Amino acid sequence: MKRLITTIFLTLTFFSSCFDPGKAKNPAKVVSSMADALQKKYPNVPVVDEKYVLERQNLILVDVREEHETKISMIPNAITMKEFEANKANYRHHEVVTYCTIGVRSTQYAKKLSADGFTALNLKGGVLAWAHADMGFVSKNGATKTVHVYSKAWNLLPKNYTGVFEE
Repeated sequence: MKRLITTIFLTLTFFSSCFDPGKAKNPAKVVSSMADALQKKYPNVPVVDEKYVLERQNLILVDVREEHETKISMIPNAITMKEFEANKANYRHHEVVTYCTIGVRSTQYAKKLSADGFTALNLKGGVLAWAHADMGFVSKNGATKTVHVYSKAWNLLPKNYTGVFEE
């Protein structure tokens, strides 16, 4: 019964955030519950958090978002999927951590890379979780608090960040 109530609460929280994300009482909790659900849906794709990314030396961060999204900002030291694909052989012996807004697209790409023999992991919660951990982003102009969040429904950033999206 407790699990059912929790599931109903999380579902309602998620849907309310889709209608008006600015009214989500706790966007970090929504991001976390969505990331947990994604992890349960794809248990064969290992996930890591921001602490793991910061502690590892031989790791390549790959932003799988589209070009118009990565132009706004990226996680520091990340490369785009296009850059990764152009130099795949150079990264064969690295751990590859993929990310996107929340983890849907990056999970699919991590699955593909794993099938191709890479050690591929997914950043749990994507840029949204990274922002909630206040880990920082960069643009061509330096450090930024502006992040492309795919759409208005995904604008679950902390209040000190600015979400960009196209409708």
